[in-house]
Amino acid sequence: MDRYDVHRCNGLIPCPLSLNLNESYAFVQAGETEARIHRRLAHDNIVRCRHSFCDDRSTFLVLELCHNESIKHMLNRRQAHRLTEPEVKHYLKQLIGALKYLHDERYVVHRDVKPANLLLDKHMRLKLADFGLATELQATQIDGGRAKIVKDSGGSPSFMAPESIETKDGRTTRHVSSFEVDIWSVGVVCFTALAGESPFAAGDAEVTYKRILDNEYEFPDNVNISDDARDCIDRILRTDPSDR
Repeated sequence: MDRYDVHRCNGLIPCPLSLNLNESYAFVQAGETEARIHRRLAHDNIVRCRHSFCDDRSTFLVLELCHNESIKHMLNRRQAHRLTEPEVKHYLKQLIGALKYLHDERYVVHRDVKPANLLLDKHMRLKLADFGLATELQATQIDGGRAKIVKDSGGSPSFMAPESIETKDGRTTRHVSSFEVDIWSVGVVCFTALAGESPFAAGDAEVTYKRILDNEYEFPDNVNISDDARDCIDRILRTDPSDR
């Protein structure tokens, strides 16, 4: 089930999305933080947050209506679950523009870049959504364009960067999130869209994490992926964040 319950209100006003946060005060605070970060963002490739309000159990976000669902839905509708390279280039350019704005102008790390959070408006423009895991840095946390520290790990297992992972056996690299985790996720999104499958996903989360930590992936032999595309993905999916 998707994170949001969507009510289109007959398509006459922007789409209000109710974020079910149960009765936990900590979750309500998290919803308020998401709303505060999201309201400050204004970019053509980021879903606009028109309004937000809270009660003692939930936070409600009124967001821009995206008529054409998401990249995830687009992949699922394709017989091979893939996009063409021109399509991937088209959407990748828009996604990079959104992330450059977040990182360079708003000091925000999204931390959950994945096809389900790449929505499509009525003009089929990409719109980055879901800032529930986003972290906003202070200027003092930025050193030479890099985040020196961000809080705990987070994200969707198949799209998490190695430095954000802590497995049951305690194996990890740095267990932090910085701007580079979003770049890693871009590489996973590109691989997934071109190959029709995730590079690291397994039936068990711990196996997925091990594959990520070992940087263990292979391009499928039965899919035609250009050398340029392979090289781009290989340059992004590097274990050391400073090499991305």
